[in-house]
Amino acid sequence: MRAVFITSITGWIACVLIGLEILLPYIFRKNRLSVWLRTAANATSAPYLKRLWPHYWLGYLLLVLGVIHTVVPMQAGHLRQWNITGLWIATVALVLMLLQGALGLWLQDSKLVGRALLRSWHYWLMFGIVLLVGVHVWLNG
Repeated sequence: MRAVFITSITGWIACVLIGLEILLPYIFRKNRLSVWLRTAANATSAPYLKRLWPHYWLGYLLLVLGVIHTVVPMQAGHLRQWNITGLWIATVALVLMLLQGALGLWLQDSKLVGRALLRSWHYWLMFGIVLLVGVHVWLNG
């Protein structure tokens, strides 16, 4: 019973935090959203990559939550009751999250060559992760 609770709570917390994680870069950059939320004044206080520290740490937290969400039910051994397709989709999403974390680490370097291409990959990986997590929640949530 404890494994089901831990798996459930880490999964739903991660779902909410994924939304926040996606919003943070847009809040820390001057745009319509940050002006509407009145965070645009803070958008010029420090370099953009320095202002993104909450985005970085929240990404690491999501990786930890994803691993906990994966390991706890595997150790409990009650996976046969869940939709196996949803579990495989979640596995692919976890691998993409690991790749996303690696790309995020590289993007923290302000002298990175090819930043635009990596940012594009970072964006599309985010899109894929959200899609896969949504299907996982639909099949197994």
